[in-house]
Amino acid sequence: MKTLYFAALGFILSVSGFAQSAKQVPARQAKATHPQTSPANYTTALKNHLDVWNERDQVKRLRKIKQTYTADSRVVTPVATATTYSEIDAAVNDVQRQHKNYVFSTAGAPVISGDHVVFPVNFGPEGAVPVFRGEATAQLRDGAISYLEVRLQRKLTASR
Repeated sequence: MKTLYFAALGFILSVSGFAQSAKQVPARQAKATHPQTSPANYTTALKNHLDVWNERDQVKRLRKIKQTYTADSRVVTPVATATTYSEIDAAVNDVQRQHKNYVFSTAGAPVISGDHVVFPVNFGPEGAVPVFRGEATAQLRDGAISYLEVRLQRKLTASR
């Protein structure tokens, strides 16, 4: 049931994200039920996550990965599932190699519920209209991401 709820919530967010600009908006949230899942912790975790996936320098990226994800984290993307720091780094490297000059950015307000957050994302050339939009669902443990699933559901056309 929880999975269905988050899938429906993600769909609603992804649809509403199309009407929003890429500017940063404050998070809407339910009251956090765990001390490590405050809105500030999620904001930091999401910023760190985007920094990891946008970092081109591998040494800096590995340092950021260790600060952002738990040692037993699971990161699921459209192209790979990673369960170690080195696998996360390899997935980022593959995405960056395939999509040079593309960056990830937020596409609206994250929604926090308990120890989960769903946030809309953009992916495309830096400073241009994004090519892809979708959402990500993350779970934090001790202030770090323990689970993250990214779904890039829509390839945009030039008219959007």
